[in-house]
Amino acid sequence: MTDSTFLPVPQSDEEPLGAVLRALRLERTGADTFTGTSLPQLNGRIYGGQVLAQALLAAGATMVDDGDGGRMPHSVHGYFLRPGNLEEPITFTVERLHDGRSFSTRRTHAVQLGKPILSMITSFQEEQPGLDHAEV
Repeated sequence: MTDSTFLPVPQSDEEPLGAVLRALRLERTGADTFTGTSLPQLNGRIYGGQVLAQALLAAGATMVDDGDGGRMPHSVHGYFLRPGNLEEPITFTVERLHDGRSFSTRRTHAVQLGKPILSMITSFQEEQPGLDHAEV
């Protein structure tokens, strides 16, 4: 397999950062399907934050720049459904629910052995001018 099948995530040889970045490097296995691995954990279960981050990266990889700039995550709602198995790869399937003029919505399922371990909906918004808040 060539590197072009993997999502572009910066890599590092520094440990433990290198291990985390390798886990976030998802392989594209279809137009809206990705596969990832897990970080080792002492309790034998996949760390939920890792699965959530991988699902967000998979959803973001389905965003198409329509010429107005990229769309960044606006909101994320994730539901952990069952514990994940460290020894099994995780398949991320992304469903393109909506692409509007300034918002896009994606549903992502993280699946192992045919069963979802995470279900997530993410809203992406085009960068737009607006109010900035700061303490003075």
